Amino acid sequence: MAQLGFHGLIGVGLARLVAPGETQEGSVRAESSPKGGVGSRDEKAPLADPARNLRWGLVVGSILPDTDFFLLGPLYLIDAQLGLAMHRTFTHSLLVAAAVLGYFRLRSGGGRDHALWSLGVGIAAGLAAHALTDLIVWFSGVDLLWPLGLLGLPSWVNFWAGHVNPPIVPKLLGAADYLAFALFYLYVRNRAQALGTDLDFVPRVNRYLQLSVLLWVLYTVLALTSISASLFDIAHYAVFIVAFLPMILQTTWRMRTTLSAPWQAATPAATAAPTAGRR
Repeated sequence: MAQLGFHGLIGVGLARLVAPGETQEGSVRAESSPKGGVGSRDEKAPLADPARNLRWGLVVGSILPDTDFFLLGPLYLIDAQLGLAMHRTFTHSLLVAAAVLGYFRLRSGGGRDHALWSLGVGIAAGLAAHALTDLIVWFSGVDLLWPLGLLGLPSWVNFWAGHVNPPIVPKLLGAADYLAFALFYLYVRNRAQALGTDLDFVPRVNRYLQLSVLLWVLYTVLALTSISASLFDIAHYAVFIVAFLPMILQTTWRMRTTLSAPWQAATPAATAAPTAGRR
């Protein structure tokens, strides 16, 4: 199961660990319109400042591997086990993460464009962190060296080989996807309110948070009933792929000023948050 909100929070934690400090710009509080218009410094910051790019890239990279659900979605509805086997392959490969890093290296002119290079480092590190977390936590293997397996070389790593979960465990993990989403949205909302950033999108995040909690309760109840695993997977993955995956991608983009902000700036900006969102 994806637990994508959990991966997003890991990206946030990594960003706080490796790049916690203030940027050259100082305050991250919105300084122009309440909507953080295109002309504002904050709106452009995640695309222009190396430290901000690194922080935001770590969150983005931690989420991106599960976008393969868009391609595998129809397969999941037909054969969930086959879909799961194909899921943690090309988007979870450390070689693909290295290729992404190489791409940004070239695009940044060998690192001369530090902002673009920092974004690439963050995305590649986030991709790798996602794959390694899946390998340790989610009771299944990961094709860490894809596409070497297509050439007949060892590529899969599985710490859980031979382990069989009780039937209820995958269903409870599927339900927990929505709890993970809720925790991610709770963090983003609280962070934005503390900083006074991206306040125009906070009401939408609140609705996403409430919906996530509601579906966590609903799917937990379903998991505890006698519903078959195949029907549960159809009900879960249909909602996940059609709605929740686009929702977290939208939130990560729209809240990029909040997600790229330095942590030291939260305290001084917090007092301005209530007024920053007023019209």
